[in-house]
Amino acid sequence: MPVRLLQNLPAFLAAITTLALLFSAPEAHACLAGGDERTINAALQGTGAKAELCPRAIFLLHAPIVLSADGQEIATAGYPTDETRAIVRIVGRSLATAITSRASNIAIRNVEVDGSRPALGPIPGGRALIEVGGAVSNIRVDSISSHDPRGWSALHIFEGGGKCRGAFVTNNRIGPAGTPDGHWSDGISFACRDGLIAGNVITDASDGGIVIFGAPGTVVENNLVRTRRNILLGGINLVDYQPFFGDYTGTIVRHNRIEADGGFIKVGIAIGPATWQPDKGLVNSGGQVIGNLITGSGIGYGIVVSGVNNFVVMNNRVAAKLGGAVGPGCPRNQIAPGQALVVNPGNSQGRFQADFLQAPIQYAICIQPR
Repeated sequence: MPVRLLQNLPAFLAAITTLALLFSAPEAHACLAGGDERTINAALQGTGAKAELCPRAIFLLHAPIVLSADGQEIATAGYPTDETRAIVRIVGRSLATAITSRASNIAIRNVEVDGSRPALGPIPGGRALIEVGGAVSNIRVDSISSHDPRGWSALHIFEGGGKCRGAFVTNNRIGPAGTPDGHWSDGISFACRDGLIAGNVITDASDGGIVIFGAPGTVVENNLVRTRRNILLGGINLVDYQPFFGDYTGTIVRHNRIEADGGFIKVGIAIGPATWQPDKGLVNSGGQVIGNLITGSGIGYGIVVSGVNNFVVMNNRVAAKLGGAVGPGCPRNQIAPGQALVVNPGNSQGRFQADFLQAPIQYAICIQPR
């Protein structure tokens, strides 16, 4: 090697090292190893901020975690889908909500959210364990575990005056949620337009497994709603008139499974306001319920339709052991539980599969397990 090159070699190597440092990837931020809501909220500052939690880390909450700006994310590092997910756990005596947001393009991924209901008890009138939505778009809740809410739902995507659009709730494990003693809770409560609810497993909810609040244009598919030790009022519900004034246009519920595996489900799929309460003349319109399967050993009614217009209910199958008893609050002459498919012809119009029994049914959730 020429002498001059050897003499300049140290400077040459130093220059190469400097260039490598300038053009190398930024140093990765360390994950958060534990703490409380302040630890996480400190990381969620500004547009696009991310709170990356260490696997198996535990965060004890006295106040909510707030995704406060567009593009923020809370997730476990490496996105695990097993027991190594980080845990955010409510410990505040008066706290019902663990995570909340009114921002767009946010994501909640691969964390466990524990409402601590067995330890702290329910909060009458309490909000959902996860409350996200508003006049926003592109919300993602994926591969989380959400259980034991102290309020009315484990996960609520709210409508923002009907302006919420594009929420995606996928591959989550939800429940248990609530008890059949008046402290009911939903698994997933959804009121956002043009959304997707897919690949979720909801176990031992008590009010509705998946409740669709109109949510025009939303697809609900390939979910499993099951009971093992609880009494569930409705597996998948399309009963709420508000907040979209009965508009279920383009809302499609397809290829889901509802299963009573040791528990009891009063109505597998509940359609129309009068399925959930005495008939008050309210009508939901425009939805489709297609190709769902209802199984298990403790189903009151498979599908009940009462209070709809322009609904399509086709190609569903009930392969369950049906039964139950008429409850003391049921309307007089209520058709007894143990029916697979029942439609009220007096308040329901649409296209229904041929094996529906026609009967003046209303307030179907009045029934009880036998």
